[in-house]
Amino acid sequence: MGQTASYSFAENYITITLPKALGGNTYVIGGYEEGSDITVNRANPTWTLKESPDGKFMTRVKNSSKSHTVVFTLMSTSPANDVLGAIAAYDASRNDDSGMFTCTFANKTGRDVFTSNQAFIVTPETHNYGADSTTREWTIHLPNADSTIGGSAKLTQEVV
Repeated sequence: MGQTASYSFAENYITITLPKALGGNTYVIGGYEEGSDITVNRANPTWTLKESPDGKFMTRVKNSSKSHTVVFTLMSTSPANDVLGAIAAYDASRNDDSGMFTCTFANKTGRDVFTSNQAFIVTPETHNYGADSTTREWTIHLPNADSTIGGSAKLTQEVV
């Protein structure tokens, strides 16, 4: 019988460096809603297909945009809501790029990393209210992001 591989998993994390006007410190976002995911999406597909109406000719068109969005849900009691709220309010009060900040998403047990030094909060958080513990959903846009996409398994010499 073959060997079964087992791997470890640790919670992913998002770090942000606050805009200089808000102190410029690095902050690790915490207080994620249990069972929620952090979703990272490329803003535009790398390739799109254009076809002639008769289907005889096809052209592959490349989009060089490296922008991504990060969507995550925090418990309403997380102090990170106050930090993100302050950034969103500061940015909304400005007509320049001084509200942009550095944001990095990294998978602690894997090799996925997405980072941009031009990040901004797309919209203020979604508010959920109810009889139970509530949440806040946040979306951060990462323009011109540097990205590394990999897995979480330990790599063997044969793979590398």
